[in-house]
Amino acid sequence: MKKLKIHDLLKYLFLTIFCITAAALFACESVYKKVGEISSAIPFNYPGLRIESRFIKPDGLKKYNPVIICFGDSVTFGWNVTYNFSYPSLLEKDLMNNHSAVKVINSGIGANTVIKAYSRLKRDILKFEPDYVILNFGLNDGKLQKKNPGNTRKGEISYVYNNSFYAPQVQIDNFRNTYIEIIKILKQKDINLLLLGISPVTQDFPPGQDDSFFKMQRETYAVYNNAVKQIAEQEGIDYINLYEVFPICKDLKPFIQADGLHPSAKGLELISKQVKMYLEDRIQ
Repeated sequence: MKKLKIHDLLKYLFLTIFCITAAALFACESVYKKVGEISSAIPFNYPGLRIESRFIKPDGLKKYNPVIICFGDSVTFGWNVTYNFSYPSLLEKDLMNNHSAVKVINSGIGANTVIKAYSRLKRDILKFEPDYVILNFGLNDGKLQKKNPGNTRKGEISYVYNNSFYAPQVQIDNFRNTYIEIIKILKQKDINLLLLGISPVTQDFPPGQDDSFFKMQRETYAVYNNAVKQIAEQEGIDYINLYEVFPICKDLKPFIQADGLHPSAKGLELISKQVKMYLEDRIQ
């Protein structure tokens, strides 16, 4: 990806501050629309929800049917791409061809785990009373990090590598239990659910490590991806295995960004089209 120059970074920083400030100061639709147009051109990452999502108010959704919320991490956010290339934005455009009243909300936040997601259920899902919620978590939960060996219990996932101790950011049992709790809360609201598995990473992720570490990380992600599938089966929820959506047997480079982790615009388009095919026959 093209690296941003200092003056570009300053410009985008100014735009971000402007958008957030304007949204906070002016509760008027015309201002929101203008701010949204400006913010949609920002191709870098920032904390929290997409600025476009922050404008949305529950009262403003009454004219839409169905309302779909994509709830996830940086894959849902659209890491390092403009808003229009995030998969929720692409999904809305595709669905509007046959469902002109559809609204898709991007509720992705970079670096989110299921633990962080659980804490924002009311703010980012329940208050909007959506018809569908699409869940996608696991990349951050299963990412290996240096840990204190004393903090890991027997039977949990852990590795010793180059005299250091590594374990997932969120251990598998905690991941599974919290994911199920999120699902139960959403089910109580009669919300239709779809679970997405983890998107694949390249053979050389994470950067700066060697083949042994790459293998450990891929094996760990496979465990978390399988856990999502098992949760879907246990809870009677439909599931899309993104490992089967991306061309695993071919070169992943065009579909994954240079960091080896985040889907590129082409990868996000693959996700959007798969979800669109699933929803198309189910939307009334």
